[in-house]
Formats: sequence, structure tokens, C-alpha cells
Amino acid sequence: MSTIEIVGFSAALLGAIHMVPQFIKSITTKSVKDVSFFMIVIYFFATGLWAIYGYMINSLPVLLGDGFNFLVTLAQLVVKIKYEKNG
Repeated sequence: MSTIEIVGFSAALLGAIHMVPQFIKSITTKSVKDVSFFMIVIYFFATGLWAIYGYMINSLPVLLGDGFNFLVTLAQLVVKIKYEKNG
């Protein structure tokens, strides 16, 4: 694996996991009042577009990192909607 690939996969990994702590906190506390709905929606579309871009340019780090982040953001969006209705 080249240095460029290592940097790419490292950046993709860090970018992919950055939303996970917020998602876990939202589930464990069942509180989403301080999480911005519009931030989640914007990030959802951004990561979706980045994943599509990664596919189009055949970049596995971009595709995998943002594909994973897209799924986590989708899950956070579902949790936000669910807990706001219940809270």
C-alpha cells in the first residue's frame, strides 16, 4: 500500500467515525434536543454526494469512508425524528 493510499484510508476512517459518538449518545440518552436537524440533513446529502463521487472516480477510501458516514448520518436522522416525536 502506498503512502497516498495510507493517508487516504486514514482520513476516510477518521471522517467516517466522527459522527459515531453523537449517534451512540443520542441512543443511550434518548435525547436529541441539542442536535441540529438541519446539520444532520445537510451532512446526509454531503456524505451521499461524496460517496457517489468516490464511486465515480473509483476512489475506495472516499467511497467507503463517506458511504459508512452516510449510513451513520441516516441512522442519526432516524433517531432524531423518532426521539423528537417521543420527547
